[in-house]
Amino acid sequence: MPEMRTVGRPNNVATRPLTSRGRRGAGTYHGLLPVLILSLTSACALPFGPNGEPGRDAGGNEGAVTAGHPLAAEAGLAVLQSGGLAMDAAITAAAVLAVARPHMNGLGGDMFLLYHDSATRLTYALNGSGKSGSAKTLHELKAEGLKRMPGTGPLSVSVPGAVGAWAEGLRRFGTISFAQALQPAVRLATAGLPVSERLAQDIAGAEGKLRQEPEAARIFLPGDVPPQAGDILPRPDLAQTLLTLQEQGAREFYNGALGRKIVRFIQNRGGLVMPNDMTDYLPEWTLSISTRYQGFEVQVAPPNSQGVTLLEELAMLQHHDLQALGHNSADYLHTVSEAIRLAFADRDAELADARAMRVTPEDLLDTARIRQLAGTIEPAGLAPSLKVAASEDHPNTVYVIAVDQYGNVVSLIQSLF
Repeated sequence: MPEMRTVGRPNNVATRPLTSRGRRGAGTYHGLLPVLILSLTSACALPFGPNGEPGRDAGGNEGAVTAGHPLAAEAGLAVLQSGGLAMDAAITAAAVLAVARPHMNGLGGDMFLLYHDSATRLTYALNGSGKSGSAKTLHELKAEGLKRMPGTGPLSVSVPGAVGAWAEGLRRFGTISFAQALQPAVRLATAGLPVSERLAQDIAGAEGKLRQEPEAARIFLPGDVPPQAGDILPRPDLAQTLLTLQEQGAREFYNGALGRKIVRFIQNRGGLVMPNDMTDYLPEWTLSISTRYQGFEVQVAPPNSQGVTLLEELAMLQHHDLQALGHNSADYLHTVSEAIRLAFADRDAELADARAMRVTPEDLLDTARIRQLAGTIEPAGLAPSLKVAASEDHPNTVYVIAVDQYGNVVSLIQSLF
């Protein structure tokens, strides 16, 4: 294998050069770049350095990994260098992010993944989001006076789907074991996490909430004070959990003693997750849904993912000449903002578990309907009668993308819900 060589590799993007190894897929990834570019634009914009400044571009011609932390990108790259595929690299990076970005994601969170298989040219979606707890029904919660599910606290906790989805992604499209994928995360948790400026800021900003939960305060306020940038944050308990998963497998998280401990913790604090919610959990495969925009095919995960809102926005914008409006002009920004607002109104009114939705993504993307919505966007005013829920600004999502030399592509987000 030739030596790795990169051009201006940023802190959180890693690439590897072309080798002469055989192919496992029928196509190259060059035709996927429009999808890849749009995914990056919508999900993580530009690579950022450790101080929040835009990083440099990276070049490569065989494969690449980009992630929300340099250690995650490097771990994914090492997998590619050792002969692994895109799924192997992405899940390895995702596990590292669960340690390296504890304020944004973790073992207790969820995951959505898109996988483009170069051999079949199909794009699959893996839903790694868990269901709400079944201890109480929606009717019972409303009867208790709850009008909206809180964004934090025990009632906000659903079945954590990420761990099961990691294992399922590897089972179907990976070549390394679940234990191998977790090893870099185990090393990081064992050694302790170097605290970045952003993590230090977020822990300090959440100090009040952390003190409301003794276990959270014990972990994230060592010495009873927020850590400073450059400190090492020890994570021995997380390291032990990861070691247990390495030894027992992902189902231990749901069916085993570890899963039972998780349920007891949630229930002791008033949460709704029951033992059967954990044992019944399985990640789900579907095909992606897509639309065409400016000659590109843009693919997203279907509901309960919010991806269809992006497709709606792009479909509406096809009916407006953004180039004529002038990039980032007032009319340009107004038109784009209105398309987003219209799509978000649909999100709030219609998107849910696909089995419970009143409409389908095809209904939302119906050509006549999109044309009608696009026609309500006027340069001089707002679309009428839209009720869009205000969203809380939580920095709680991370992103990974991995491309291997055979043209397979993984696009993955993880979050805390």
